[in-house]
Amino acid sequence: MNKYNKRKAWGVATLLSCLISVPSAQAVSFDCAKAQSKVEKLICGNEQASQLDKEMQSAYQEAQAHAADPVSLKTEQRQWLKMRDTCNDVACIIQAYRTRLVSLKAMLTEPKACFRLLERKWPEVASGHYPVCVDFLKNLNSFCEDMPATKWKKSHSSKKIMFPTNATPRTSCEWKNNPAIDTLKTPHWESLDPKAYLKVIQNMQQRIYREPEEKWQPISPDMLQRINEGQSRLWHTWIDLDRDGQKEHVVRFDDLPCERGDGSYLFGLPAQVAVVDDNISKVDVRYDYLHHGFDLTVHDDKPYIMARQSGVEVKFDSGRVGFRNSLELQEPFSARGGYEKGMRSVCVFDYIK
Repeated sequence: MNKYNKRKAWGVATLLSCLISVPSAQAVSFDCAKAQSKVEKLICGNEQASQLDKEMQSAYQEAQAHAADPVSLKTEQRQWLKMRDTCNDVACIIQAYRTRLVSLKAMLTEPKACFRLLERKWPEVASGHYPVCVDFLKNLNSFCEDMPATKWKKSHSSKKIMFPTNATPRTSCEWKNNPAIDTLKTPHWESLDPKAYLKVIQNMQQRIYREPEEKWQPISPDMLQRINEGQSRLWHTWIDLDRDGQKEHVVRFDDLPCERGDGSYLFGLPAQVAVVDDNISKVDVRYDYLHHGFDLTVHDDKPYIMARQSGVEVKFDSGRVGFRNSLELQEPFSARGGYEKGMRSVCVFDYIK
């Protein structure tokens, strides 16, 4: 080998040696070529730390897919990163990774949730959520064994749309509350005879509550038959619904009997909630926003409205799309003076079973 070839071979060997000694930027969750902080440089310069960072990235992605509350998990991960970045040496970094990996892997051994809390974009909800969202999610996932697996049926109106169908999961018409979650409770509903309140039921069936009484449509024959046969139920409760310091007379009308269902009512059979006058004869039009609600829950003595939503879009291999069932909690409000009333969405729960 001549002098030129020897010099060339030595240069190539030196270059390869340098490349081998530099940790691969692909081995970690960030680009080592852009590492700036002391901790990032320590991770990139240590093979064990780089491998642990790679394992962390994989475990975190799995945990995100498994988590019932991925937003809280994201918040926890950010807090852990801040703690990791206080390390001054590799030993501290390695210990931080090992501790966090144990926590993430433990999450994967927990029973799969049937409801997931969707991220909301409003500042007061996106960061840590309202406590009611977290507690209501825990309550929903306490009864996953009672919930059916989603079945999909083809839509008759469109060849590209599927819709979910489920047997009614509740064995009774009342929502279940986990006794361990003492912040949640069901309003005290008292039973009324619906035959004695046909007028208010007729008013509740109107698409627009504000229409004059002479324009109200009559109760349908099928519904009237169920009422007369005692299959429909009417309930009432006194509660400060809009938090203005005064209690409202709220009624809930359950049209179909508990045991009846055609497989499309995941959250219980159709029900309507309305604020009515003291005589229970007419709907209070100031609360017409309740037309979309079907039940109430109380968290720390504050009422929230339950409403059904179309849910998250699902894409199938066949090219069809569907929308999973979801449940929304809405917070009633009353502006100063009580003239403006309405609801604001607080959290949405996606049914993923």
